[in-house]
Amino acid sequence: AALRRGDPVAGGNAMRNDLQAAAISLRPQLELVVETGLSFGAVGAIVSGSGPTCAFLARDEEQALDI
Repeated sequence: AALRRGDPVAGGNAMRNDLQAAAISLRPQLELVVETGLSFGAVGAIVSGSGPTCAFLARDEEQALDI
């Protein structure tokens, strides 16, 4: 629904990964990567799959480049 509305903040809030806690427990540095992306303005952040890739959702292209 957030994507249909073009609402990146709601989309960011809806991002979930059931394996994220397990991935962070095995690689604690992933939590720092997620927190850093959020501190640079990402409206959503997630560990992709079981790691080590992280994905971030931005409000627009300019913010994505900043992140």
